[in-house]
Amino acid sequence: MKIGYAQREITPPLGTIMCAFPKHTPTGNQPRSDMGCRDSLNIRALIMDEGHGPVAIVSCDLLLWQTRDALQIREMAQQLSGNRIAADHIQVSCTHTHSSFENTYLFSETPDMALIASVKLAVAKIICEALDQMDEAEVYFSQIEAPYNHNRRVIENATVALVSDRDSRTLGMTDPTLSLIRLDCQNGRSVFWINWTGHPLTLGPGNTQFSSDYPGRLIDMITEQFPGSSSLFTNGCAGNRWIQFRSATPGSLFSTSTGVR
Repeated sequence: MKIGYAQREITPPLGTIMCAFPKHTPTGNQPRSDMGCRDSLNIRALIMDEGHGPVAIVSCDLLLWQTRDALQIREMAQQLSGNRIAADHIQVSCTHTHSSFENTYLFSETPDMALIASVKLAVAKIICEALDQMDEAEVYFSQIEAPYNHNRRVIENATVALVSDRDSRTLGMTDPTLSLIRLDCQNGRSVFWINWTGHPLTLGPGNTQFSSDYPGRLIDMITEQFPGSSSLFTNGCAGNRWIQFRSATPGSLFSTSTGVR
């Protein structure tokens, strides 16, 4: 197999409106404004080709892309690449971090906004960059159970409620499987692709700093252990599955002022 990889930081300027967790007021939903950067937001593209044409997996440190935006990104990438990759061979996904900037049009933004337009173009460009860096690679695959997620939705007496306490698990479906694909290139570089299922909202609604949440920290830990390597994370079918950790150790993996979630 041949693979290519590229990434780019997309952390916006201080004061940019954040996604998710709106404050409900009599005049409508009020967004959070970013007050700093806990860690960077990035877009990452992995190209794979077994001889039948390249396919791309793109992972963005964003809450989501609207379908129209994803389709536009795919078309732009095909055009910018000179048709080296087909639009329908590109999957545009998001880690679903709740600490990214607003690109979901929840607060009346439009697809024509400069920031959103620039990020869509950046995604298309890193697909082209990954195509320019194709190299032979060996592929390794492994899976392990990582049961740190739970289904937070419970139905009792025809009433739906959310259960936020991990000690009160519901009977809803979960997917605790963590999958890893490691691609070792001939040039000595390794790329790790991790897939796991859980909402990246460990910092909670009170957070006012950009963060890639647990997927970003996981990537950092891998690249720290394997210098020179690259990683990307894709979320599974999260639904109402989320992650909650408990720890009294300050500075732990997902530490906040109120503990670790």
